[in-house]
Amino acid sequence: MRSLVLALLAFGLPSRLSSQELSQSDAVRSAVAANPRLEAARASRESSTAQAQQARWDQLGRLDLGFQWNPSYKNKEISLPTAPPMTFQFGPFARNQFDASFTQPIWTWGALSGRAESARLREDAEWHLETREAQLVAFDATRAFLEARQAQEAIKVAEQSLTQEQAFLLTAKARMAQGASARLDVLKAELSVSESESRLLAARNQDLLAREVLVTVTRDDRYRTAALRAFDEPQQDLLGETEAISGARARRPDLKNALAQAKALRVGASAERASGLPSLNLRTAFTQASDHTDGFTQAASRTYSLGLAVQWEALSSKRAQLRHADLTARAKAREAQAKSLEDQLTLEVRNARWKIENARSQVEVAQRALIQAEEQARVSRVAYQEGIRTAVELQGDEVALSDARYRKLTAHLDLGLAWASLHLALGE
Repeated sequence: MRSLVLALLAFGLPSRLSSQELSQSDAVRSAVAANPRLEAARASRESSTAQAQQARWDQLGRLDLGFQWNPSYKNKEISLPTAPPMTFQFGPFARNQFDASFTQPIWTWGALSGRAESARLREDAEWHLETREAQLVAFDATRAFLEARQAQEAIKVAEQSLTQEQAFLLTAKARMAQGASARLDVLKAELSVSESESRLLAARNQDLLAREVLVTVTRDDRYRTAALRAFDEPQQDLLGETEAISGARARRPDLKNALAQAKALRVGASAERASGLPSLNLRTAFTQASDHTDGFTQAASRTYSLGLAVQWEALSSKRAQLRHADLTARAKAREAQAKSLEDQLTLEVRNARWKIENARSQVEVAQRALIQAEEQARVSRVAYQEGIRTAVELQGDEVALSDARYRKLTAHLDLGLAWASLHLALGE
């Protein structure tokens, strides 16, 4: 049943391609507009933005508000066996109490400012990472589009080959009826037609698979049936190797991400080391307390304070040293990763440039080979009709023509992928 359906698709039904023609740029836009990887990168970047805002708020000081109400209490009494005996009370001294205090850091040895700067650098790093993720998604969409476009053109090549083989079969039958050729020529022609039909079915299957990949990458069902526009090589000169490598190092978002993360860790390490030192704060406090509700707002029950406070946690120094060592080690790892990435992008740029140069040469060679194969096949058909060439010779020329068409398709695909690889390597 499956073979029957494929046969109907190949020969008995009209083309499934819709009149709407979509381009490589359309595929990239669709992929970038709705991609889970980009959504995850965007969420991570939004998280870093919130952390940076929180770090900036920490520099503005701390405001504490509190209210306490004691429905019933009894002050604790302590009696001392003195002469005369002495009695002391302690505990809640007011039934209603409101407290407000504000603490503004004045000097923290760079701990708060360092944490804010570290958070800002992490936010920048996430922006670069999101940009790089968008470039990777665009590359995946470009590659899927080019492969689907090649599969679409391969169907046309297979259809052309089938048409030629069917014409050869008609010619062989006509020559056999005239007694100019043997039955063997007809059998060979029928075998060639069957092989061409098989190649056409394989091309259609490959087209179905390539389009499913494209639909998955773009998340757009239009690419399942739409005609795909031909790839046009960018009208630009190929950058020199030195210029391309320096441009890649200046633009690559993933390299910027690694450098920003390393710097953020270095700044964060300095901030953590400073957090173990004593800090100087401006502190103001207000207290309103009263045992009776009607006297709660009276001025006599208010207490104010304003002064400088030195704050230091006795065990914070050791913990700060450990956090500093941890962040410093992580910074070294990120710096090493950035260095490795520089070497990697250098190789990527060189490889992409070489692929473009090679693909351009292959396209030119394939184009000349196709012209020669078309002319050779045309001459062979005429010669066979006149009985000058044999069926075996004609079949060889027809196969060579099909191979030349497929090589041209492959060369164009390689050229498109090479340009996409170069743009990705350059960080564009």
